[in-house]
Amino acid sequence: MWFQKWFDTPYYHLLYKNRDEQEAVFFIDNLIANLNTPLNAKIWDNACGAGRHSFYLAQKGFLSVIGTDIGEGNIITAKKQNKLPNASFYTHDMRREFYVNYFDLVLNLFTSFGYFDYEYESRKALRVMAHALKKKGFLVIDYLNPEYVKAHLKEREEKTEGGIRFLIEKKITYDKVVKKITVNDGAVQSEYEETVNLYNLSFFEKELKAVNLQLINSYGDYTLQMPIEETSPRQIMIFQKK
Repeated sequence: MWFQKWFDTPYYHLLYKNRDEQEAVFFIDNLIANLNTPLNAKIWDNACGAGRHSFYLAQKGFLSVIGTDIGEGNIITAKKQNKLPNASFYTHDMRREFYVNYFDLVLNLFTSFGYFDYEYESRKALRVMAHALKKKGFLVIDYLNPEYVKAHLKEREEKTEGGIRFLIEKKITYDKVVKKITVNDGAVQSEYEETVNLYNLSFFEKELKAVNLQLINSYGDYTLQMPIEETSPRQIMIFQKK
């Protein structure tokens, strides 16, 4: 799978190193307040990367924060950095069952979903997250808004980070965003690809309703004020297990 190869490279972390940390912290604080999450909650940060949001949640004092990611390199990094007794990290494929009926809150943030080739794999990943929740537990999925992506797609972009040049080319094919990334590192040139499915709110609502989760709120940005519309940059969906 492309994501196992790309996510574990140093180039991936270099390219995306300037993601807005303040925005991420602001969003997580808003989310926790919105859900009134108690400190004795058990939280799963599903597709945690190198653990930056898991660490923040653990530092806030929650009973248990478990971060998982399919990238073994990410989890090795997280484990090396971890000094918190209430945080733990595991290499895990989100399509495989994990801690059934265990978590009060499951998080899948910053478009960490939709990478699989086949829709049944995405459905399986959603079922796994549903099964992991206790009754009355919450699932939060923060995903791109397909209509916004289609209207704002930048087909070609160049960036230089740490002396390494990145050429990024994007197109939409069969309801997927396909991103080709060419890395020029001195005399060495490498090519990588990212693909993400353009799933809309109705897809998530239908699939999760089938596994006993109800959509209770949806927002179009990280302030948790804007409803999901064509002009909204995000689809932030909050589901609760019946």
